[in-house]
Amino acid sequence: MEFFLQNKQQREDKKRKVSCPHIINVTFIQLRHVRLLLFSSFITFAFGFVNHLKYNEIYYVFEKEHIVKEKRVEINLGRLCNLECEFCMSSSTHKGRDNRLECLDNAMKELRELYSPGAHVNFLGGEPTAHREITQLIDAAQKLGYKHISLCTNGILSADMNRARELVDAGLTRVTLSVHSHSPLVEDKLTHRKGAFHLKEQAIRNYVALHQEYSTINPPALNTVVHKKNYKHLREFLRYFYKLGVREFRLNALRPEGRGGSQGARAYFVRYTTAAPHMLAAVLESWAEGVRVSCGGFPPCIWPPQVHMRDDVLSRLWADHTEVSRVVSEYSPILGTERFSWDEMRSQRLKTKMPDCPKCRYNAKCEGVWVSYASIHGLKEFVPVVL
Repeated sequence: MEFFLQNKQQREDKKRKVSCPHIINVTFIQLRHVRLLLFSSFITFAFGFVNHLKYNEIYYVFEKEHIVKEKRVEINLGRLCNLECEFCMSSSTHKGRDNRLECLDNAMKELRELYSPGAHVNFLGGEPTAHREITQLIDAAQKLGYKHISLCTNGILSADMNRARELVDAGLTRVTLSVHSHSPLVEDKLTHRKGAFHLKEQAIRNYVALHQEYSTINPPALNTVVHKKNYKHLREFLRYFYKLGVREFRLNALRPEGRGGSQGARAYFVRYTTAAPHMLAAVLESWAEGVRVSCGGFPPCIWPPQVHMRDDVLSRLWADHTEVSRVVSEYSPILGTERFSWDEMRSQRLKTKMPDCPKCRYNAKCEGVWVSYASIHGLKEFVPVVL
């Protein structure tokens, strides 16, 4: 596999085809279920035909993101949404209660006050496109001078090409869509909406077409939560959406809070260490095709020893380890607007560690696991990395 090249001089040889005979053998022993899962035959690094130049481009872009300190402003428009996903962190009790005019006024104010040269802004929710005013907010961000303007959306309303084009015309430069399965049956069931999968798929096609038409917007990216219904099929998931034109994916840990902590959501729970070998197989295959895939919310100790021997490989897997300053502005019709550092919120309130974590080589940078996850599964599956 190309990312196991031994030195920078090899990486700079852009004409060389990479062929590595190395094999990763990952053995996961789960005593609780008295089973041995051998995971080796797939990751034989038969990806030697990957063009080296393709890897250089992907690697240095990713590496730069971890070196350059940048400010990202995240504007959360509240919990208003047009879906009811089984494991959503937001509670359905707030659905429809947002005062739209008040939300718009607060968001405009936050955009102005949090702006600084070079800053990025991301709109999220809930579902930000459920607010008709989202076009005005994107236009305002563009006029203020935000370097990049992005949107996290479920894509339902962007299945209408006119609506998607309206957002791009206003100044949208990046869109990330939430899709959690390549199976229409699974996606429709977990979102509680018949036809949701096909609407999301159409939204992806729309943004791919808009990327080809406009030079200002990137290809669409996908966010997916790793859960019990999809973790064994992540390779097929990535392949399916790669064929549609998606070139960037984020695999996120399930955080059992809000609706995600309900009894119904438990059917989707999977232990991080159980999902890890399947995630790694999917990620390696996608990297070989030049696709950017990273994982968020997972502690680095879930990966096998071979990954810990290569810091450059781990940095591509471990999306949480960045040098980006995130300021979140979150609107609630009850509490108003609250500002906080997302990094501090995660490390100080939302995540926890086990007593042995100080022994781990990543202790200073790792935030641990979600408190809500630990309350359900405990922490025994996590072992400090002491290489």
